Amino acid sequence: MFKPLFRFLRERVKTYSFGDEILAAQVLSLWEKIIEKELGTKFVSQTKAVYFRDSTLQVLVFNSSLLQELKLKEPEIKNSINYFLKRSFVSPQELKRINYKIRKL
Repeated sequence: MFKPLFRFLRERVKTYSFGDEILAAQVLSLWEKIIEKELGTKFVSQTKAVYFRDSTLQVLVFNSSLLQELKLKEPEIKNSINYFLKRSFVSPQELKRINYKIRKL
């Protein structure tokens, strides 16, 4: 019997236990697109998503004034990421927290 590809992939990912790594990589790559959409192209290079684990996204910020803007836009950023996460073939999750750390370039 044939299975939809979506279901087949979800089962394989769970079987081989690498779903969390795939999901983290997808969220990290999605970060730049969301920042570009929410804040603009010039701000993409001033942040870097470092890891996604246990419903928490860790982000480095290279500009302290940008940190304030990110905190103001955080609900929209979370909504965009969660929209993606709920539709992920890996395992639907929810982003609950974004941790920011200031770093110098």
